[in-house]
Amino acid sequence: MGKLSKYLALLIVVSVSSFGPCAAAGSKLDVRLLIDVSGSMKTNDPENVRIPAVGLVAELMPPGATAGIWMFAERVEQLMAPREVDSQWKKSASKLSKKIHSGGQFTGIEAAISQSTRTWLSDPDSDRAMHLILLTDGVVDAAKDAVINAQSRDRILNSMLAQLAQSGVKIHTVALSENADRELLTSLAETTAAWSEQVDDAASLQRAFLHMFEQAASPDSLPLNDKQFEVDSSISEMSLLIFHSPSAEPLQLTSPTGEVFDAGHVNGELQWRVEDGYELVTVTAPKVGTWQINADPDPDNRVLIVTDVKLAVRPLPSNFVVNDSLTIDAGLTEQGTPIVREDFLKILNARAEISNSEKSNPIEIPLTLDEAHASFSAKRVVDCKPVITITS
Repeated sequence: MGKLSKYLALLIVVSVSSFGPCAAAGSKLDVRLLIDVSGSMKTNDPENVRIPAVGLVAELMPPGATAGIWMFAERVEQLMAPREVDSQWKKSASKLSKKIHSGGQFTGIEAAISQSTRTWLSDPDSDRAMHLILLTDGVVDAAKDAVINAQSRDRILNSMLAQLAQSGVKIHTVALSENADRELLTSLAETTAAWSEQVDDAASLQRAFLHMFEQAASPDSLPLNDKQFEVDSSISEMSLLIFHSPSAEPLQLTSPTGEVFDAGHVNGELQWRVEDGYELVTVTAPKVGTWQINADPDPDNRVLIVTDVKLAVRPLPSNFVVNDSLTIDAGLTEQGTPIVREDFLKILNARAEISNSEKSNPIEIPLTLDEAHASFSAKRVVDCKPVITITS
């Protein structure tokens, strides 16, 4: 029972918030970011929020994944060649992202997609989870000639897209302007079963990139309730992402032993990144117990964790038809292996919470234990585009 009690203490606080499909278990994550640096960004992103937004994704990128970053306008420039993510990769990505600008003349989307995915297509790998994140505020604009631009757009939709989809590439798109080619961006995402989002202002860009990161990496997280969260002994690292307004008081973090930390406390076990719009605090070997923050609640605040015990969710549809039937399947794993002990599974309770920005009260759905498959499941007709939280 000692081992079982340890599990129970952990599983009470393990949850997964899903905006779409999780990467297949055991797959090798490969993420590539394409950042528009055309001249129109001077208007749509005057404060160059693209820099901290890319920095956020870089900091959250899980070690061991592969990631690369490109800028594009009339030409494509590789900021970070795709390679394994480690502490040095994150430092380099943060430094090189400061080169992001708004000085380009055109918007060569076709060339950007082609160059960034070339190695995926030339060196196929069925175990690789390939995610392309495309940010643009415009349309296909490769030259002054409208015919050339139309031909480029046609090649993307009628040739390139089919090849990428068949290869398993997911293209997540962010439109940073109402003038962006929403039809093109939506087609790229829907055809590859990915996520598409439009933001009305640059201030929302960091949140959009968080959603794209969650699409690609499916990170584990803890519930953040009433400004506090519970940490179990199995958690080796946690990253606290807190969004805030310019007038918000400085973030403080209180440990289970009563120690109060702020941005001035940086050491080998605690790192603190402060940007316009958000703060990111990473704690290695966090103390077990109740942690607290002084920040106001925000739906995009996260407590991301590194742990051997995970709640795995069968891939969910990124593009959902209202009033369609949604099937939810979830199971527990330890170090990537499903937990199948019947005595353990029978004493667990699991539930799904379905919410939508247009509805104030989320719907709670109990998940039923399927002993034959050592998993929990439920089926429900949903009358909105859902955001799903699953908790054991």
